[in-house]
Amino acid sequence: MSLIILTKSPTINILSLDFFKSVLRLLLRRARGPKAVTGSLLRGLQNLKAEFSLNYHGNFKKDDIVFVNENISALKFAVGLKKNGKIRKLVAGPNFVINPNDRSAIMRSPEIDILLFPCEWVKNYWLSIAPELEHRYAIWPAGVANRGDLKTNGRDMVLVYYKNCPLDLFNKIVRYLDDHEIKFKIIRYGYFKQKEYFNLLEKSRTLIYLSGSESQGIAMFEAWERGVPTFVWNQECVELDGKKYSNVSSSPYLSAEAGAFFKNEDEFKAKILNFLEKSGERNPREYILKNFTDELCARKFLDIIR
Repeated sequence: MSLIILTKSPTINILSLDFFKSVLRLLLRRARGPKAVTGSLLRGLQNLKAEFSLNYHGNFKKDDIVFVNENISALKFAVGLKKNGKIRKLVAGPNFVINPNDRSAIMRSPEIDILLFPCEWVKNYWLSIAPELEHRYAIWPAGVANRGDLKTNGRDMVLVYYKNCPLDLFNKIVRYLDDHEIKFKIIRYGYFKQKEYFNLLEKSRTLIYLSGSESQGIAMFEAWERGVPTFVWNQECVELDGKKYSNVSSSPYLSAEAGAFFKNEDEFKAKILNFLEKSGERNPREYILKNFTDELCARKFLDIIR
């Protein structure tokens, strides 16, 4: 058995939508979840000394297992391989599209043997639309790198991560922090470089995370690995494809070790000062090291595909 990881199609079409999007992301230098997932898996497999090939262009063999993430063109290529009996197994996910019917419903292709979901609520949402996927999925969150010893000196500020919560709530949270003379900085999703985010985390005692929903929340995993607990806005119900869905999470893997949720402005004001005062009693880094390092998640991935 050979594991082959494809993040791009061996036959690249420079006129394709996927090629255009990849160039645009490079120009904008935006960090994207799928690339973080692939990066974690590659690091984990390398650290485990597991054998694999990345973007192999040779002749595929009938006992090969192909894993595709990030790129729809690569998935179309792999579906063709499986349909023609050239590979043994096709694994796809966890981040391609929001809805299983997007991009001509390619994620519903019967050639995909295992479809990876990043968390439970995303799985439930997809199965509500495509129930035929019930017997060929696995839940697999990606990990983050263990950077070794932490530097805890000089952590005197709160970092506000603003992604897509209501502007009115964001403004009230910022005003509250300002009124209580709590030192803080704001980082806006899509408008920062990854290195900037990491540097700010090194100076932060708490991360206030404002997002309507997250399929995994790798940015929070990165904060936890750096010992930064998160105070997360969680509305629990969002609109997807014009319908209301409950049991949706802004942080599917949040634990008491890593932080806590708040639902609205009143709950934020009632809890934030106590959260800040006791943030040092939490141990988000230990939570990551026990559950979500690159190596641990890569080992889970190998167990799933085998």
